Amino acid sequence: MNRATIPILFALIALVVVSAPAAAQANVAGNWLLTVESPEAGGDIVAVFAQDGSTVTGTLEVPMVGGAEMTDGLVENNTLSFLLHVDFDGTWFTVEVKAEVEGDSMAGSVYVPEMGSMPFTGRRTES
Repeated sequence: MNRATIPILFALIALVVVSAPAAAQANVAGNWLLTVESPEAGGDIVAVFAQDGSTVTGTLEVPMVGGAEMTDGLVENNTLSFLLHVDFDGTWFTVEVKAEVEGDSMAGSVYVPEMGSMPFTGRRTES
């Protein structure tokens, strides 16, 4: 390889790297029905997510709790994660949620203090 071809080779490599498609980021915006699998705290949760780039905000209707506030929502590639601050009988605690998203479905885990990790699934709904 002569010296004149080295800059051309580097330019071609740079072009390939820049033009390579980035990993597709999941879109979680919309209405979801999440089902937690647990005999103690299982049930359906209605979630409405909004997404701006990788930042996710939303509201969740959690049965049997006085209130729930979502924070730290993030989508990285196909992974959704957020914290849910929950009021149960006047005591607030933080639930950690993480899921892999594929199109209109997701599956992951919910970590609840004093109860451990529980699996959940979710599907996008129309309303």
